[in-house]
Amino acid sequence: MSIIKFLKGHTAYIFGSATAGRMQQVVVKVQNTGGSDLNECSFQGLNSPMAITSGGLGFVNQQAVVVPADNKKNRRLELIFSAYDPATGDAEEIEEFKTQEQISTVAPWVTSYIYRTKDEGDNDYDGTTFVVTLIADSDIASSTSSSTSSPIGSRRGSRSRSSRGPSSTGPSTT
Repeated sequence: MSIIKFLKGHTAYIFGSATAGRMQQVVVKVQNTGGSDLNECSFQGLNSPMAITSGGLGFVNQQAVVVPADNKKNRRLELIFSAYDPATGDAEEIEEFKTQEQISTVAPWVTSYIYRTKDEGDNDYDGTTFVVTLIADSDIASSTSSSTSSPIGSRRGSRSRSSRGPSSTGPSTT
């Protein structure tokens, strides 16, 4: 599981692709800062782009979802990665994944979190590639373009970061 801070005035664009040999699933929950669910959807895929299969954030079979900005409240996104066991048909949570954070050098008000999951007992992280891009509204973007701070926190000086564990400024894992 991973948590992304979803600050007020930011829109999220979310999509992914599954390349593993068994069905992959990502549950995306929009939550208030205390962790209470506000809305959610599930993406699933098998050797294909992932598509929404349930939930209130998008339409079934839609391959991406946009979560509109809330200009009054901070929120967070919780991502739960899992794969279906072919023998039992049960979804098993995937604990191992890598996260890469990329802040656009052209548009510093755009930050993407790229997740790569490990699945099927191999040593690579290519079961699922899942992307959450946060885009600041124009008011925040114009103030960000003239300053040195990121719309997500004070993480300037690096174009991308990779992590495997909790981070105080970016996504966190539990």
